[in-house]
Amino acid sequence: MLLDQCQAEYGHGWGKALREMSTRQLAHQLLEEMEAWRLAYRDEMEQLIAIMPRLGRIMSQYPKDYLKKRKEGEE
Repeated sequence: MLLDQCQAEYGHGWGKALREMSTRQLAHQLLEEMEAWRLAYRDEMEQLIAIMPRLGRIMSQYPKDYLKKRKEGEE
């Protein structure tokens, strides 16, 4: 559900390939990226995905001029 929300709210700023992915494909891609950046790992024995604490420190925003252009385009 969270990925669906993110895609609906922020997908406009994503590349075409990500925008067109299904939720399942997007989840798989996201997990691969998170593992590559060591923000998460899979515990195969426990069948869990562990989220590393450093992920909670990451925050980002779209540039103000991008958001302004997007808002103007919707009007």
